[in-house]
Amino acid sequence: MSTSFSLSLELVLLMSWLLKHEKKALNELIKKSLKTGLIKEIELFDTFTQEQLLDMDSEMSDEFHNAILDFLMHMEKRLIDGLGPKRQLLENQNLLSISPKINTEKKDVLFYELLKNWNPKQNEPIN
Repeated sequence: MSTSFSLSLELVLLMSWLLKHEKKALNELIKKSLKTGLIKEIELFDTFTQEQLLDMDSEMSDEFHNAILDFLMHMEKRLIDGLGPKRQLLENQNLLSISPKINTEKKDVLFYELLKNWNPKQNEPIN
């Protein structure tokens, strides 16, 4: 199992924008999730001992990895779908001179290098 993720520039910008402009809506979504069943799922894990969690680690890490991937892929798909017409307009006007595949590969390398060298400080509001 690969433990690294590659995020598109659009998805990173979405996350940053949501934290800057829609934090209240995100907080409400989290509250609603907790009220409608998330808290029960979290409490389920609290019933396990540390040793039991370590025994389940390999199975659960695959499930958690897949959950993260599914969530990020869903967010990115919705974002790209929303950008579709605008992105096509920009390409038609030759404002994007690099093919999307090459552009994606360059972004992947850029984000890999950024994350590899990222050293967040503990007291920053967003890590």
